[in-house]
Amino acid sequence: MQLATENDKSERFTICVITSHKVFGLAVRSHAPTRFRRRLVQILKGAADQCPANRPSVVWLHFIGVAEADFRALCDFSINGSGAGLNAVVADVLHPDASITDRSHVQRILFSVQSRALRQHQMLDPNLIVIPIVSHSTTCFDVPNPKSKFAPLIEI
Repeated sequence: MQLATENDKSERFTICVITSHKVFGLAVRSHAPTRFRRRLVQILKGAADQCPANRPSVVWLHFIGVAEADFRALCDFSINGSGAGLNAVVADVLHPDASITDRSHVQRILFSVQSRALRQHQMLDPNLIVIPIVSHSTTCFDVPNPKSKFAPLIEI
C-alpha cells in the first residue's frame, strides 16, 4: 500500500510505503520561502517604500483572481497565533531585523480579496434621498505593525 499527500499550507510532502514486514516513511518540509511568498514581500516592501517616512501609512494589498475560500483558509492559518502565513510575510516586510530599510512609518498592512457576495443596503444620494444599492463585500485581513513609530489613528 502506498500513501502520498501534499499540503500546500505547510509546504509539506509525505510518502509512506507499507509492504509485508516493512514500512518506509518520508516526510519533507521545505524551509525555503515559496516564490509566491517572496513576491508578496517584494511587492509590499515596494509599496511601503513609496509612502513618506514622516507620515503614518497603511499598505493595502488586494488579491485579484484568488478564490475567497482559499483566502479565508490563509487568514485562518495566519490567525492561529504561530506567526505564520500573512503575519510572517508582514514581519519580513516591516521588522527591523529583516531589512536595513526603516519601514516603521507603516502602521498596518491589510490584505483583501474580491468576494462574489453581493450586499443590498440603502444610502443617501446627492439629493439626500434614500435609495437602494447593491455592492460587493470583501474579506479583509489586518496585520498591525507593533513597531510603528506612530500611534494608531484609527481602526480599519
